[in-house]
Amino acid sequence: MNKFLLIAVAGAALFAAVRTHADPLPGPYVGLWCFVNDNSQNQSGTPGEKTCSGIFNTRAIRTLKINLKGYEWTNADATDGILCKFVSVKQTGRKAPTSTQARPKDYIPIIRTVARCIGEGVDEIWRERQELTYYKGSLTIKQLK
Repeated sequence: MNKFLLIAVAGAALFAAVRTHADPLPGPYVGLWCFVNDNSQNQSGTPGEKTCSGIFNTRAIRTLKINLKGYEWTNADATDGILCKFVSVKQTGRKAPTSTQARPKDYIPIIRTVARCIGEGVDEIWRERQELTYYKGSLTIKQLK
């Protein structure tokens, strides 16, 4: 009986040590983003704007709608799209300022995500890994390998 109890306690300690939940997605990332660069990879240096009014239907080429469960890319002409569900959301341990006058406590965590995606008219499912940075009101996405 003591041997069984010892094994049960050791097993419980092992499961308690393993992190089983993802970090929550910080609120500033959630919403509709507009990108003027025709590149779903949205390389660093071409941040998306949080406010689509004014550029949507004039310069915006792609929109990205992020919610707590995943995200959806759509072309401005709505001809195709990519729908992705988060598999993992983790904070990198680094943070970015929300404005030029931001205090360190106001900084937003930089996030790494893994998502399962499917494109409109595509029969395959793939994974995307990326790093999201909210910096002074803009979103930059860096694709990871």
